[in-house]
Formats: sequence, C-alpha cells, structure tokens
Amino acid sequence: MTTSFAYLVRGHVISSLIAQPFGMVLCVLTAAGVWAGAYIAWTGKASHRLLKLIPARVHVIGWPTLALSAWLWKLALMSMGR
Repeated sequence: MTTSFAYLVRGHVISSLIAQPFGMVLCVLTAAGVWAGAYIAWTGKASHRLLKLIPARVHVIGWPTLALSAWLWKLALMSMGR
C-alpha cells in the first residue's frame, strides 16, 4: 500500500489504482482525516458527529468488502506476473 500512497501523492492516479486499489482509498481517507482532525480541533465539536455522516452499513459491510476486493485484485495481478 505504500507504493499506492506514493503514486497518489505524486498525482499518478491510475498507477496508484493498479498498485493497490484499497491503498488509494486509504490515502484519500488519510487526507480527509487530517482535514477532519483540523475541523474538530478548530471547532471543538465531537468527532462522533462526523462519523454519523457515514451510514453504519458502510463501516460494517462496505469497508471490509472493499478491502477484500482490493486484496483479490492484488492476488490476480501477482498470479499474472505483474
């Protein structure tokens, strides 16, 4: 996933996606986390308010499904010799 982070930070979106799709998602979420942390620090509002913006089913079903799909993608690429 480090390679995916490095590609995305440098603006190589397609290379980041190919290297590890979930790594790209985590990179975007990390950047969003920085901004969310700054917002929380600036306003003093509780962080659970931001988490309520994302439905619980996304946390329970969405993220694990996305992670599993990205892992299978990486296995498929490795089995093809890439």
